[in-house]
Amino acid sequence: MSEKEKETKSLSIRFPAQVLEQMKEIAKQRNRSLNGEILTALEEHIKRNQKGK
Repeated sequence: MSEKEKETKSLSIRFPAQVLEQMKEIAKQRNRSLNGEILTALEEHIKRNQKGK
């Protein structure tokens, strides 16, 4: 993996409380951090949407 691919950025985002609690529970069930679960969900969303283009 190149250095550019390893670069990370920070983002502050607001979630409805219920969504955040659900994401925390899913992350716990999958033995992931909340950050890891959100990244996985976003990556899957991107893959699904790129297939249609």
